[in-house]
Amino acid sequence: MKKLTLLTTLLFALAIPAFAEEAKKIEGEAVCAKCNLKIATACQAAITVTGADGKKETILADNNDVAK
Repeated sequence: MKKLTLLTTLLFALAIPAFAEEAKKIEGEAVCAKCNLKIATACQAAITVTGADGKKETILADNNDVAK
């Protein structure tokens, strides 16, 4: 039973990276979603990017220590 549990855990640990998405690099202008874009009720980091089709898209960052 212990071998089965260990084997299952090992297979699960090896399978996680196989399903992970590759990181993508985005380029755009970082602005405040409240002050500059007027789309939020509190200050929040936002990135305005232009897509391949020429349309502008806004990506809002989570309010956490990394974004600050």
